[in-house]
Amino acid sequence: MIKAWISSNTEAMLKHQELKEYLEKQNDQKDKLENEMLEEGDKMTDLLIMKEKLEFEKEELENAPTKDEGRILEIDDNLKDISLEINSITETLDMLEEALEFVQDKVYQCTEDIEGFDMESVQ
Repeated sequence: MIKAWISSNTEAMLKHQELKEYLEKQNDQKDKLENEMLEEGDKMTDLLIMKEKLEFEKEELENAPTKDEGRILEIDDNLKDISLEINSITETLDMLEEALEFVQDKVYQCTEDIEGFDMESVQ
């Protein structure tokens, strides 16, 4: 009887500890994903600012009395490259968002399991 009680309580305490460790790992993963998303967002912001500057410069060159066709072509190439980079970042952000949602679901479930664990029943 006592052996069963000790075994049951030990298993319950180990399960609780495993849940806490798993939750910690999932929270670390969530933080990592959020940081990656912030970094990608910063890159996107920088690219959008660069794109706007280039578009403004191109517009000025096109409206100038003497057009610098070489610079306009260079700007067009840069704008194409920026568009490709923006698309790539958008895809990365979408993947990170999906991964984050998955991890957040795990965190939520694990938190529910931990909160549902009755430590008072383990004595």
